Amino acid sequence: MRLTPITIAITLLLGSRVLTYSSEDISWTDKPFRNVDRAFATDFARTVSKGAWMFSIDHRASEALDDEPLQNFLGFDSGNLKIGMGLRYGVEDRIDLGIARYNGTFDAFDVYQFDTRVRMLNEEDAAFDLGFRSGLSWYDETEKSDFSGFFGGFTLGKTLRSRIHLTLGILHHTESTGQGKTEADPDHSTALSGSINILLGERWTLTAEASGSIDGYDAGRTMWAAGPRLITKGHSFAIVVSNSQNISLDGLAAGSDVDSDPLFGFTITRRM
Repeated sequence: MRLTPITIAITLLLGSRVLTYSSEDISWTDKPFRNVDRAFATDFARTVSKGAWMFSIDHRASEALDDEPLQNFLGFDSGNLKIGMGLRYGVEDRIDLGIARYNGTFDAFDVYQFDTRVRMLNEEDAAFDLGFRSGLSWYDETEKSDFSGFFGGFTLGKTLRSRIHLTLGILHHTESTGQGKTEADPDHSTALSGSINILLGERWTLTAEASGSIDGYDAGRTMWAAGPRLITKGHSFAIVVSNSQNISLDGLAAGSDVDSDPLFGFTITRRM
């Protein structure tokens, strides 16, 4: 069976039924869930707590999940593996700083991302979370001159019935990227994004996210990703199925340009 956005929606619907049959009293405001600061690639309207560090590792395959999965090890042996490594530090309870690096696969450059994130509203005090994030993407290209772009965006967050956390965001990037982007295309992209995150138990969540361009350069498809995540006291481990390798903000702003069946990946975070 091929995974499609419809399949993902059905999976989330079935997962949400777990909420009806479980009597456990858990919430996204409880530890360790309140330390989660993102879905997979898209943000929550949360920041890393003051004095804490958050380290992240992302991997996304380049070949389709069902393309000889045993021989290609779910796509990881096919080459052009997208790898992201990031580190965030909580300067204050509602302000954190981040740095990340994403290798070039089909692109001719690596991306270095620097940003500041501010939690402007907290849903425990207001009706919803509101976060703002802005920063710089630096493109390290070996055969040409380096270039850069700026980004900024807002994210809303809301918890429903304790176990469902929803986000809605808007992101603008002055120098978005994509495999099919040419000099004739607009430099910028503005995208809408969102996620649904469901608590299935004391440690497990089910997450789906999407991001698509609404202005400027459009890679042609809406990016989507979904999968389960295990959350422990200091770690999270997620298995991801997605239609995109775009995990840096310059790529997310443009959507997805991968014309294939879904790709396999994983995300690991460590809070220190």
